[in-house]
Amino acid sequence: MLLLLAFGLTLVYMGIADRVRRHIDMLILQGVLLFGMAIVQLHHIDVLNLVIILLETLVVKAVVLPLFLLRVKKKNEISRVSTQAVSGFSKGLWMAVIIAFSFTAGHLLHESSDAIQAKYFSVGIAAILTGIMLIVKHDKVLTHLMGYLVLENGIFLLTLAVGGEMPFIVNGAILLDIVLAVLVLGLIINRLSTSFGATALSHLSELKD
Repeated sequence: MLLLLAFGLTLVYMGIADRVRRHIDMLILQGVLLFGMAIVQLHHIDVLNLVIILLETLVVKAVVLPLFLLRVKKKNEISRVSTQAVSGFSKGLWMAVIIAFSFTAGHLLHESSDAIQAKYFSVGIAAILTGIMLIVKHDKVLTHLMGYLVLENGIFLLTLAVGGEMPFIVNGAILLDIVLAVLVLGLIINRLSTSFGATALSHLSELKD
C-alpha cells in the first residue's frame, strides 16, 4: 500500500511540476517503486519471468530510459516541460479530476468483481490519464516522451491489478513500442533543435528533407 501511495504522489508531482529534471527524477522513482511492487505481487510466477520483469522495471525503467532522457535534456538545453505558461491551479485541478475519477472507477470495479485489485487498478488508471495529460497539455516532444513512459507504467500496474496474468508478455510488448517511440521522438528532438534551436511540436510542420 505504501508503494502505491508513493507512486500516486509521483503522479501528482509530475502533473504540477514545471522542471524537466523533476519529471525525470519521478520516472526514476517510479521504476524503483514498480520494482518493489513486482516483487510483492508476482512472487508466484516462474523465476525466469520474474527475474526478467524485475530487471526491466529496475534497469530499463529506472536507469536506461531516464539516462537517455537526461542526455536529450542536456544536449538540447531543455529546462521546462512546455513553452506555454500553464497555471499551477489549472494543473492541480486536472490532477484532482484524474485522481477522483480513477479511484471512483476502482471503487465501482471492486464492488462488481473481487478478481481485480482495485488499488492497483485505480493507480494504474491515474497513471495512464496523467501520461495522456502530459502529452496533450504540453507542446515539447521531450514532455511527450515522459508522458508515454508514465502511460506505460500505468499499463504495467493494470497487469498487476488482474493478478499478474501474463505480465511479461503484456509489458514486454508495450515496452518495446515505448522504447521505439522514445528513440524516434529522440531523433525528432535532435532534428528540431538542429533546425530551429527549439524542441516544440509547433515546428514539426516546418521540417523538410
